[in-house]
Amino acid sequence: MSFWDLDDGTSAVTNDKEYSAGGGDFDVIPKGSSVLVSIEDASWKEGYQVSETFVNLKVRVAKPEAYANRILFFKLWIDDLDPGVKTNGVFDRAKAVTKRDKHKKMLMAIDANAKGKLAKLSGRPTDDQLAIALTATQFVATLGVWDKTDDEGKKTPGGNWLMASKPKTAEISEPAPKSTGNGGNSTTRQRSSFADDLDDDVPFITANGVF
Repeated sequence: MSFWDLDDGTSAVTNDKEYSAGGGDFDVIPKGSSVLVSIEDASWKEGYQVSETFVNLKVRVAKPEAYANRILFFKLWIDDLDPGVKTNGVFDRAKAVTKRDKHKKMLMAIDANAKGKLAKLSGRPTDDQLAIALTATQFVATLGVWDKTDDEGKKTPGGNWLMASKPKTAEISEPAPKSTGNGGNSTTRQRSSFADDLDDDVPFITANGVF
């Protein structure tokens, strides 16, 4: 009897190097897509193998239907400097400071859609303050795609990052596939618009993010 024995009498020990538990499409959302998301959790987290902390936003996609219920995680480095910001393999403090400023603007844009509770604070927000201010807030997120590199150096899409934030009334859009009939130019296909259905007087606020 082995710890790795399964209920059906087989073993979890195989020579397979891949496994999928199922549950849906794992493809990342295309770069440049704008999706309506709702914040489910906002709290401080430590970086992988580092002590520096960032604000982690867990969001669930509401629209468009093609990505509904997809869970995304956004890192916002608003206090400590991101140690992963490097130039030629060396930590680049100037770029990390610029990234922190952009992420502060990004969080304030999101906070503005949540009635501006965080903006009223003079100090670093606590986990409780982040949660109270941001949980259930909806906004339109424009997404970028970050790459992961395998053991052979091949890069493939690894996930999505927050490139810009907009009010929940902003258009939901997804880049259309490149067409071969017009020289390969890409157009944007509008998926849905909530401007006529929702009342939100928060002005358009956006900030470019850096992963």
